[in-house]
Amino acid sequence: MHKLLGDTDYNTAARRSCAVSSTATTCRSTSRAMLATFMTSVLATSSHNCDTFTADIHMPLLGDALGAAVAANKQLQIDNAIDFATEDTPHITLYLTEWQCAEEDLATRLHDELYELAAERCHVTLGSPYASGSFAMLNVSVSACVQRYSDGVVNATYQLAAPNQSVPSWVYSLPEPERSEKIDDVHRYGSPNVLDQFQAHVTIGWASNATAVAAAVAALDFEPGASFEAVVVAIGTAGAHGTVLAGRDLARYNLTVPGDACRAAHADEPSCDADHVTSGGCVWCDIVDEPAFCSTRENARNLPRFPPHQCNLERDSPRPQRVVERGDGRAERSVELVR
Repeated sequence: MHKLLGDTDYNTAARRSCAVSSTATTCRSTSRAMLATFMTSVLATSSHNCDTFTADIHMPLLGDALGAAVAANKQLQIDNAIDFATEDTPHITLYLTEWQCAEEDLATRLHDELYELAAERCHVTLGSPYASGSFAMLNVSVSACVQRYSDGVVNATYQLAAPNQSVPSWVYSLPEPERSEKIDDVHRYGSPNVLDQFQAHVTIGWASNATAVAAAVAALDFEPGASFEAVVVAIGTAGAHGTVLAGRDLARYNLTVPGDACRAAHADEPSCDADHVTSGGCVWCDIVDEPAFCSTRENARNLPRFPPHQCNLERDSPRPQRVVERGDGRAERSVELVR
């Protein structure tokens, strides 16, 4: 399987931490410390000068399912604001919300939960297409595994969601009791699609003309059944209409690749220090009497004092940027950085 940047093996991390632990409590504590700041580079901020940001914790489609979704997106005969060819990433959202920039570390909570969840990886199958207002979507088999990932991510991180978020307008058109349940979820979790209201899907299109969307979906030549193993969980920059902007993930983690992801990805200092995404960012390290190597920032912080070493941890890392609407309804990034 193709290895994505940002691969992290939580099982290996657990074995490493537990190998030096005498008790389950110590094991858990040590594991929490490992890789716990994988988003330090993008969430580094002053608690007194801080904006919220929107990010989508998701499973990106892979393999046959990715190809099927891209083909369906291309085939839709509408003025489609979603473009899988160049702009957007086909994905299944686990938790999409606006996040508060706080002293608490989102990375720590998410890592802990993924460490627990990684023992089971989900097999996901795409179902039939359907129209929902201005959206064109693909059904997804909501297995107990996918539900467990979403529930776990939500329960582990929802306290870091920005408070007092607005209820999306479409929620008010829903019948009861669904409407009230989703409103309550927005007030508690910052999202209408969590826990009992979680509805796994892949959004393949959006247009302002809902009638045209329904007709385009009805005309789709799409064969359900494409599937993939969801070995990657990513934190993506959210765009318009529930999209995840391609190439703009804040962090990506492959639960199957062993070892230090940065060390596996980079053999030279320039490419290593330029990588701000893999496992929350990579740094080049020099160690006395040993070859220099690329390391994740978290692993670099936990190197033993001896032998003496020097890692480029002092370099600046980019913060996430605010996504704004363009005049044509698509999303682009503002030049203003989120602080």
